[in-house]
Amino acid sequence: GAYVSTILFVTWRISPWLGMCAGAVLAALLGWFLGYLCFRYGLRGPYFALVTIALAEGLLYLVTNIKALGGARGLEIPWIGNSLAWMQFSSKAGYYYIALGLVIAGIALSAWLNRRRFGYYLVAVRENEDAAQAVGVNLLQIKISATVLSAALTAIGGVLYAQYFTYINPRSVFGEMPSIQILLFAIIGGLGTVWGPAIGALVLVPVAERVRAELGGSIAGAPLLLYGGILMVVMLFMPKGIVGLANSISQRLHSKPGRGGGG
Repeated sequence: GAYVSTILFVTWRISPWLGMCAGAVLAALLGWFLGYLCFRYGLRGPYFALVTIALAEGLLYLVTNIKALGGARGLEIPWIGNSLAWMQFSSKAGYYYIALGLVIAGIALSAWLNRRRFGYYLVAVRENEDAAQAVGVNLLQIKISATVLSAALTAIGGVLYAQYFTYINPRSVFGEMPSIQILLFAIIGGLGTVWGPAIGALVLVPVAERVRAELGGSIAGAPLLLYGGILMVVMLFMPKGIVGLANSISQRLHSKPGRGGGG
């Protein structure tokens, strides 16, 4: 999403909003191709995750060696002016409201899918693929659909990332940090929940930025060390994430017999 919108913007002065659509479509096609190859031959769980990481690394080195895409130096986005049509603003407020709108739209879409048949199919596939297939769920179709949707939404976020920083390079887009962050937000917030990824981001990002500001200059990879420590704590004590822990506490409180005095 970041590279497609930036190339269109720099080369032909096509609005990032149109670039966002083009990037989402291209990412969806790539997601479909990757999903079909993987799921058609039975890859699942950590094996599929490893393939996606390998794809990102492959794209990193591929883009690094293509001069038309800026190579290792990356691409700079020229300043045209304070304009919503060009997704460029003189203050951070404009980017904030676009990001907020994307977050709201993403959560709303997740909540809507969570109540649709597709959402129930996703839960069934996650819990037990063999059982889901036994009751008639088309595993290949559901998995590919989820991959396509995920790729398109991620590409949309990539466009805003590029416009906000006005500069992209292979490492910032395809490097390990973005992939790790996206996974950790969901794991720590709560996998399979509507609010989990958002809550995970609200917790992790401020803490990581604080650590980077305080220790980034003296301890290399300080945010990654922090992420690893938090992940171990969550996996040991909150395997269902923050949302799962909150739901468990709420259920325990509601299940306690009421204390009432007679009278």
